[in-house]
Amino acid sequence: KAEDDKPTDIDPDELDVFTVENVNDIGSGEPLYSNFEYEDWCLLAFRIELFLLVHGFRLDVDDVERQTFHESHLPFYYNRYWKKALDPKMYNRGTTSDVVALIKDAIEIDTDSGMLEVKVSEDQTFDHFVKLAEEHRRDRQRRLDAGDETAELKFRKLTPVPPAKAPVLNAAKAGQKTVIAGHRPVFQVAMNPLLKPVVVNPVRFANVAKAGPIKLGLTIPPRAQSSGPLKAGLIKPGTSSTQPVQGVKRPGLSIPNIAGVTQPATKVARTSFGGGAKW
Repeated sequence: KAEDDKPTDIDPDELDVFTVENVNDIGSGEPLYSNFEYEDWCLLAFRIELFLLVHGFRLDVDDVERQTFHESHLPFYYNRYWKKALDPKMYNRGTTSDVVALIKDAIEIDTDSGMLEVKVSEDQTFDHFVKLAEEHRRDRQRRLDAGDETAELKFRKLTPVPPAKAPVLNAAKAGQKTVIAGHRPVFQVAMNPLLKPVVVNPVRFANVAKAGPIKLGLTIPPRAQSSGPLKAGLIKPGTSSTQPVQGVKRPGLSIPNIAGVTQPATKVARTSFGGGAKW
């Protein structure tokens, strides 16, 4: 239907709610629930919850003699089906039966047996509950206009709980776990400021050759003196450092051969000038 064809002279308060075909548009583009307050939405949800609860209980039990339950059992089954507590104080009422009396157009308690009875058929649509809530709101408004202060409803509003956030810890602390949203946990360990890396400068062979024989404060035999520039070489365990290895004669201390001691086969001996090999 075109927007210009919609009538604009519809009075929502004079309209019969049960004749409305679309609760989202009563004919003028205005929804039927346009005047709902917080209390109206709470009662609308409570109607639907008890409607589904009683009908669901009947289908789950599947017993002709047990079509419903006593009103004293309502808090138990309400918590079992909806995973939340039925607190009459949230509705500013003292007992559960007083809360059910607010929606007597959909659910009522039998005065003789105390059993819950559903007044809405199982195949009813959601729009019907919206119409019941609007009719109830209009009735309360007429009573308030007439001076009946008991018709006013004041429910306790729930305080929204903020979503939990992942803790972000100080990454500078040693051994602490740093958690960043959307990333994997990272472990960071602080370094000891007293331990500094040791930088070893490479030996320049040309400068060593020009300086001549190295003086270690020891008496060096004539045969241990180098005949040329020092080169990288190997010192095998169990041999004397004065013996030539790969054409190099180096001063040093002898490694004596000890009887009964066998050097590991995977040991690598390195000189202070680099080089190394396995044997």
